[in-house]
Amino acid sequence: MEVYAIVNQKGGVGKTTTASAMASGMALRGYRVLAIDLDQQANLTYSLGGKPGDGVAEVLKGEPIDKAIQSVGGVDLVPPGRNLASIDHMKPDPRMPYLLANALKPCKYDYAVLDTAPSLNALSILALTAASQVVITVQAGIYALKGVASLMDTIRGIQASTNRKLRIAGILLTRHTDRAVVRRELTAGVRGAADAIGTKVFATPIRDNVAVEEAQANQRDIFSYAPKSAAAKDYTAFLDELLEEAKP
Repeated sequence: MEVYAIVNQKGGVGKTTTASAMASGMALRGYRVLAIDLDQQANLTYSLGGKPGDGVAEVLKGEPIDKAIQSVGGVDLVPPGRNLASIDHMKPDPRMPYLLANALKPCKYDYAVLDTAPSLNALSILALTAASQVVITVQAGIYALKGVASLMDTIRGIQASTNRKLRIAGILLTRHTDRAVVRRELTAGVRGAADAIGTKVFATPIRDNVAVEEAQANQRDIFSYAPKSAAAKDYTAFLDELLEEAKP
């Protein structure tokens, strides 16, 4: 099973939108997909049509993961659960970083997609330790560039300690527009940052598109809600690139 963690410690950069599009898009292509919501705000759960209930919090405390899985359309979902934030306050334990990775071992899926919170915390460590690949979502801007550098320190720490096989699939530009010269310059800066950390920027940026928010409000995936929208076309191209590289 290929496990993708969608990360960036900054909010509003399209992590949940990307996680939802990845899970739904993969399922539409016939793959078995598990989406895991690691954010107490439960935005991924809502956008996929899930319901509150047992979830990640209970799984990390020992409940079998199959008891927390909800079927939502063609995707299986694990919601955050009750009081997920309490995980940050669990007693230090050398086994802690591996809790999610171990919980996923019995799962029989083609792909798992982990949506993370807009912060670097204990749950981020769990996600990166469980993942095989990382997709970094970035909205082109000076603060986003600073955030990538900080995130890379965390990823390198994970690679050196709890997950030596973790690799960066690439940086995905989100909420993109080419209308302003300064935005084009900042986009070039993101590409330079990607070169500096030894990864790439995915070929297709995700254009800023109101259809994304409309689909989320209606608890629909972007592909069924607005299949001709810019966002649906962009995420389709992104998935084409991502899954082509994932082929053995």
